[in-house]
Amino acid sequence: MMQSRRTALGYASVLFVGIVAACSSSSTTGGGGDTADGGPTDGTDGSVVVPGDGGGKADSGPIIPCKTGKDCPSGVCSGKGTCLDPTSTDGVKNGTETDIDCGGTAPTKAPACQDAKACAIGADCKDLVCTDLMDGKGLRCQAPTSTDGVKNGNETGVDCGGMGNPQCANGQGCAARTDCTSGVCVPPEGGAGLVCTAPTPADGMQDGTETDVDCGGAAAPACIDTLKCLVGGDCTSKVCKNLGAGLRCQPPTSGDGVTNGTETDIDCGGGAPTNAPACIAGKNCLASADCKSTGCSYANKCTITKSCVPHYGGDSCGTGEPGMMGSVNEECCATALVTADKGTVNLGKYQVTSGRMRTFLTAVKGDVRTFIQGERAKNPTLNGATMNASWDLYLPSAMTGCEQDGSCAVNEISDYAMFEDMSGLHPDLPAYVGLYSSAYRQLGGTVFHGQGTTLQGCRLDAPGTHSYWMDKTTQTNYFGDNQAEFSQQVYDEKPMNCVPYLMAQAFCIWDGGRLETFPEWQAAWGAGTYPWGASPQPKPQKSATFNAYRYPTATDAILRSHLGDMAYDQSLIPAVGQSIEYGDYTYSYEYPNLGTYDYIVFLDSPGRVKGRGPAGHADVLGPMMEVTSTGSFSADPRTASAYWTANGSWEGHGYSKNVIWTNFSLTNKYGKQSMRCAYPTLP
Repeated sequence: MMQSRRTALGYASVLFVGIVAACSSSSTTGGGGDTADGGPTDGTDGSVVVPGDGGGKADSGPIIPCKTGKDCPSGVCSGKGTCLDPTSTDGVKNGTETDIDCGGTAPTKAPACQDAKACAIGADCKDLVCTDLMDGKGLRCQAPTSTDGVKNGNETGVDCGGMGNPQCANGQGCAARTDCTSGVCVPPEGGAGLVCTAPTPADGMQDGTETDVDCGGAAAPACIDTLKCLVGGDCTSKVCKNLGAGLRCQPPTSGDGVTNGTETDIDCGGGAPTNAPACIAGKNCLASADCKSTGCSYANKCTITKSCVPHYGGDSCGTGEPGMMGSVNEECCATALVTADKGTVNLGKYQVTSGRMRTFLTAVKGDVRTFIQGERAKNPTLNGATMNASWDLYLPSAMTGCEQDGSCAVNEISDYAMFEDMSGLHPDLPAYVGLYSSAYRQLGGTVFHGQGTTLQGCRLDAPGTHSYWMDKTTQTNYFGDNQAEFSQQVYDEKPMNCVPYLMAQAFCIWDGGRLETFPEWQAAWGAGTYPWGASPQPKPQKSATFNAYRYPTATDAILRSHLGDMAYDQSLIPAVGQSIEYGDYTYSYEYPNLGTYDYIVFLDSPGRVKGRGPAGHADVLGPMMEVTSTGSFSADPRTASAYWTANGSWEGHGYSKNVIWTNFSLTNKYGKQSMRCAYPTLP
């Protein structure tokens, strides 16, 4: 009995020691002892260990024996009777999984869940959408849509791209150009993958709104000829037509209805390749050759006639000073039809401005004589003007005169020497030598040396005036009187005065016409007592200057408002039927205000007063008489006479529709006389 007891105790001791040893062995990382079922004791077979008793690592512990998965934290019991760690393939929802073997994070690192599986966040789902549809099933993975705010399904960007989805905006991902609203899917600069970007006209492909490679559409340059297009704006030629090869850009022609090629306006101007005709007045131009009139203005517009290319004196005619409120200005070459002794002609609405005369003299470099001789060779009728060849020698040959530039011929009448009679020195010359061959002399001083009758108020010292502006040096060298008091702009806007018939006629011929005839001026006046009808009659003013009392500073209404005002000069107030607004007469106009001596201010720029003839011709009454093509002509221009009209004048000459001034020769001029051109035809 005693022995049996020891044996039993000994077996128990051995079993206890074995259990302790087993426990001790399983709590170490390097132990190799077997368990009762012969498996490892360190949990490397996937069995679950429990926390140790301090003898090993903090996460180590004994293997948990099990019979079914219910016995295990992971819900998985191995065939060896031990609990296993959770995995993403064990067919059980365990670890951090949100559904069986999907969702969650470590330790299982299960794949994302399919649609309808349970989830906690979007990352748990293959389509990144985890939503509670309020159907009692809780959070579930949902099928992708194009409004779920994430990139999923076949989308290339967030809710865009791929079949069945909207196209992507710039910056979103793409797989093909059809994924993008821009039509451009390219690698980002310095990055990988493909993104939608704005099309560029240099990417070597037809994209965006382009109609051909890198051209056409809203953002790319226009396409050259033969390339594809949809509308004219896609083409450099602005012409898109289908001539058998689909819509293609076509070469420019002079009949395609658009401005293209070298054209300056629609089917006109420019040169090759269209070879379009010259443009009519008002059309765009770059050079004189672009225009039928050969006049391309400072504003790049074709003028009615070629003298109106400058601003001041070119398009400054009409009521009001340019730029002033209420002014209505137009081209000074504007015309209106009249019918008289020469049939129906285009008669200038305005007297010729000094700026237009300056344009002429600049173009011919002052050599009016050579111009007329050359024009006569091309056009013997000179547009119907009377300009005898025997008069040519009386025309200027240079701006400064041939005696100054050395171009005088031996037998040429000139101001070579300051003598009235050079017959003793040059027996071959007439006794009246001393004609000034300078254009400046013709427009601002005497035509013949020593013959002051040709001056007739054409000076600047009071109370004279000439409207052709000259710089200080020229004015001093030629006339020695006072300098111009105002800017060239003021003078160029004024009507040309102090111009002899020969110079006036030469200008009109150069401009494409001729001087008006006396009957043509009468036709512009019309049938009424005054050009504008029976009333009102212009009111003469005093010859002194009153500044603010004059039109345009003062008006009829303003003056009449002071009737009975003893502080106001009652003699300046127009009576009923009288007006200072309709005719510049007897100092009734003043702009700018009179300075020290230059009476140029009393010449209203053409059209400033309101009075108009029935066809719209301005200044038929006042401010100056006009030299005409009608006259009593002879071979000697000093004895020939051109008729002047009786417009009246700013100095107070009488006005009448039927009075003819006949006492001036073709070499004479006057400070109260201007000119107007007639054009049998216009360009």
